[in-house]
Order: sequence, then structure tokens, then C-alpha cells
Amino acid sequence: MSYALLSLPSCGTDWVAYAISHAHPELNYYREFFQPLWNFRFYDELSSEWGCEMYGTVANLARPIHLRDRARLNNIRQITWCRTNHRFTKEVFSAFLADFFFDHFQCFILYRDPRMCFPPNRIRIYAWYSAMFNSLVMNRVSIRMPLRDVVDFAIAHARTPQEVCLAAHHVYFYQLCFAASQRQSLLYTAARPKLTFLDYGELTTRDHSSLVEYLQSRLPVSFNPEAIAAQLIATRQQDRINRNPQYAADWEHAWQLADSLHSNFPLPLISDEAHV
Repeated sequence: MSYALLSLPSCGTDWVAYAISHAHPELNYYREFFQPLWNFRFYDELSSEWGCEMYGTVANLARPIHLRDRARLNNIRQITWCRTNHRFTKEVFSAFLADFFFDHFQCFILYRDPRMCFPPNRIRIYAWYSAMFNSLVMNRVSIRMPLRDVVDFAIAHARTPQEVCLAAHHVYFYQLCFAASQRQSLLYTAARPKLTFLDYGELTTRDHSSLVEYLQSRLPVSFNPEAIAAQLIATRQQDRINRNPQYAADWEHAWQLADSLHSNFPLPLISDEAHV
């Protein structure tokens, strides 16, 4: 069995993945295996379908799954991932390839509220979300409903770098959650493991016993929730939000767009019955 932690950039995946890999070294964790920049060994194969902020791959970030050749995606998996002994990875640029991961990995999705992500404390985060937003513009006409409405709204209203970050954050999480919700009816078949959500806020605030219980209901049964909880608590850090007053002023208007996106297009979530 292979496992994948799915999320977006700067949402705490390194912290969570490290805790899991520390508790389960046998999984031989590889950080973002399918992201071309993190895997030069298979760069040519991966960059043909997967994307990042690098020139030549940006269009792949939001290319819809219905335009992909699933047999080709699986073939790339066979000649890359399956030729290694890795069993766990995390992906932050693969929201539009969620179905691929649902097909071949036992997945858990990490959600982080935008107010726990932004304003960022690293300039590079703007580049990541700008690339994601640009890919939405490039692929807009091919994106199907209901996501197309979200994309159209985001493109029409995002003007500043701050608004672009928040718009991309919402649209890509919407896509990831929508893809997961579409799989809900399949989650109970014997061939497919359940799909679960983790909330970053819960991971940072619960005490040990409560966190163990939370993880136990959401992580694969083969995982050790006690060891993972202990590692998460031991490595908790203060958030990396940039609290410079000037940044706060620059972001004030952008939060209005984030609120509009959230109220007009709430994230489709899998029901509690499916992920508890």
C-alpha cells in the first residue's frame, strides 16, 4: 500500500509528513515525489504531466483530469514510483490530479485555513500561488462546472498579489475537496480505502490524548497515532505568518475577496460519516 498526503503549498505538510515518517520509517518517505523540481531522476517523465512554478510545467498545474490520459498517468507511475521502494509521499501541486492519487494511493488531505497561511513570511510563496493562479487562467476554458464558476469569479476579482494568493488557495482547495466528495460513493467498496481530512488547526491545538483520538479516526489503521501525535506535539512551532503591520495593511482588502469566495463557494467537504 502506498500513501499520499495531499494539500497546498505552505499548509504544514512538511511538519505532518515528517511526524508520520518519523513514526513509520519503514514507509521510506519521499518529499513530493511527483513534483518535477524535487525529482530530477524522473524529471522528464514527471514534467510532462505534473507541474510546479518552473517554466514549461505551469500549464499542468490546473489541467483538468478529463483532458489527461489516465493510462499514461499510470504508466508514468509504473516507471517512476513503482521502481522505487518509497511508500509515502506528500503533494502540494496536485489538486487537479487528485483522482490519480485516489486511484493508486491511500490519501489523506490536510486543510489549513488561509488565515493560518497568509500573509506569508517567504517571498517564494507568492511565486507558488502566482503560478497556480496563472495555470487557472491558462486552463479556464477547459475547466468544468461547478469549479468553472469558482475560477471565473477568482479571475474576475483577483488583481493584487495578495488577492491572487487567496484566490488560488480557495480554488485549489475547492478542486481538491470537490474531487474527494465525488469519490464519496466509492469509498465503501472493498477495493478502495476511505478518504480522510486532517485540519491543521486541530493538529496544532489538541492535547496528546485528544490528538491521538483525532488521528485514530482519520489516518490509516496501520499507522501508529500515539507515536505520530507525540511527534507532532514535540515539533509544534509558532506560525510563520508575517505580522509586519505594513503587510497587514496590504492584505486588508484581499481578505474581502477571500470572504466573498468562501461565502459564494463554500468548500465541498466529505460528510462526517465518510471521514470519521
